[in-house]
Amino acid sequence: LERFARVTSRLLTGRDPAGLCDEIAAAITETSHFGRAAIYLATERGVLMLAGASGYTAADRQALQRQADPALLEALLERHVAAAKRENQSLPPGQETIVPLISARGTWLGWIALAASVEDGIARASEVAKIEMLAADLSVTLVNTRLRHQLVRSEKLAALGQLVAGVAHELNNPLTAILGYSELLTGEAHDASKLQRLNRLGSEARRMQRIVEGLLRF
Repeated sequence: LERFARVTSRLLTGRDPAGLCDEIAAAITETSHFGRAAIYLATERGVLMLAGASGYTAADRQALQRQADPALLEALLERHVAAAKRENQSLPPGQETIVPLISARGTWLGWIALAASVEDGIARASEVAKIEMLAADLSVTLVNTRLRHQLVRSEKLAALGQLVAGVAHELNNPLTAILGYSELLTGEAHDASKLQRLNRLGSEARRMQRIVEGLLRF
């Protein structure tokens, strides 16, 4: 619990949770009978990525990344989660289970895949319960991190909107003058070629004005 508490304190300080997943996986394998742990996180686009692992070789990690499939999550949930949560349920050596990462709104954020080590013996339900507590803290941090990213994007879009609006207003003033003078010159001109050029000037100025209006609406 002390090892998990240190990891949790680092999570709650606002650190990027993805950067701590290797440390979280190592904490699990070093303090429980689970000899292997892999943490999968879902991106905001719904793509699953291997964020951290412990107890696997480099080749194993590559294989784990290829297995990051949402269908795998559903299958593992159906097969293992219910059994792992039963009181006093133990997991025999080599048995696999997962601990889901779920937000308070029920959104899937990923999961922690666990495998009981053959050498270390049986993983107890009490160990799964501790890992579930850590998973809850990780889920909260993931949600908060996403909210911060969304806030930053919103602030950037707001700043962009202000910039575009300012530029559009600045362009609108000289465009109005160009349109006004082109209409005056059109009324004074009698030569056909000059009229054609002036009409073209007015047409292009009006097209620019429509572009500016579009920017203002944006």
